[in-house]
Amino acid sequence: MAIVSSVTPAISGKYEVAQVLPVRKQDALHLFVIAIYVTVLLSFLFLIMFLSLHDQVINIFDIQKLSAWILFVPFSLLMLGFLNTFSYYTNRKKEYNVLAKSKVIQSISAIFIQLFFGIFNAGFIGLLIASMISSAIATIYLLKMYIHDFTTKIFLLSSRKKALLKEYADFPAYNASTGLLNGLSVSAPVFFLSFYYPESMVGYFALVQRVAMAPLSFISVAVSQVNLKSVVDLVNHGQCVECYLYKISGVLLLITFFPFIILTLYAPELFSFVFGEKWLVAGQFTQIMIPAIALRFIVSTLSSTLGATKNNKIGAIWKIVYFVSTILVLSIYAPEGNIDVTLKAYVINEIVLAILYYVAILYAAKNPNNVITVKIV
Repeated sequence: MAIVSSVTPAISGKYEVAQVLPVRKQDALHLFVIAIYVTVLLSFLFLIMFLSLHDQVINIFDIQKLSAWILFVPFSLLMLGFLNTFSYYTNRKKEYNVLAKSKVIQSISAIFIQLFFGIFNAGFIGLLIASMISSAIATIYLLKMYIHDFTTKIFLLSSRKKALLKEYADFPAYNASTGLLNGLSVSAPVFFLSFYYPESMVGYFALVQRVAMAPLSFISVAVSQVNLKSVVDLVNHGQCVECYLYKISGVLLLITFFPFIILTLYAPELFSFVFGEKWLVAGQFTQIMIPAIALRFIVSTLSSTLGATKNNKIGAIWKIVYFVSTILVLSIYAPEGNIDVTLKAYVINEIVLAILYYVAILYAAKNPNNVITVKIV
């Protein structure tokens, strides 16, 4: 799952994001198809890599227990690439009710599939299958909603697609490439903890991700997609993007306020009560990490502003700095064997980089590179 999370941000070359920007509907459809083609190509390349280098990958990550299940990665990437591309297409059409339904369908189907496999004590296999199938179900729902928008002709290679590949080259060059680095940065603690600490520590951290990070991330992704379209519209109509961002920041701050206070004060007791005494440490991890989690939620939600204003280079520079600083911090502190010190150093790095990211987002809002004066159709 950490490998999947690392690669997913780049699996469609960020053309799924680019499709929201064009004025002409036909150009958006072309970019949609390009995103699908890139997803299929990269997923296939990952499949070939894992088939040919299977033993090496297993040994590098020391995951002998997964064995053939490592092939889950390319198939999951394919499903998530399709789902993200359809989600951004829905966002462009401003049909947010459809987007919300797809998220609910994905979540509910994942829960029921996990429970089904849990009844039969399937273990981690149930979690992997649930993740992949739930993404496929949500994708099928969106495909059913929009299949009438696409003709066979739109899937053919054309000179217009080639022109759009060049016009939006910044997205794979800056967004996708550094999106991969960003994904690796977010998943880096899992890799470092699994290498330097007992499996239990990885389990505690994983539970924090699932309980504290995942719900906020679920909201963040949905709102971020809406934010992308909203910023594009504000730029195209010459309105104040910065004013809009301040308002959204306030709303996001209110959303995190009560969870932040509760988890800061009572996380260990809550984890012990819900999951049992042996998960008390996960609650302690949460207390340490909650400031970074809350701040990341606000900033990552607004990060789509960079793509919406075509300030991709700024985002790329930040992601490179974030990757280098995260790896550096974990490389220094993880080998020392003190998990509390490692997490605190990681959290400080997250907070500092999040503040810098927010400043970069505000700068992008003030200086859009895609100012036009026609209305999006």
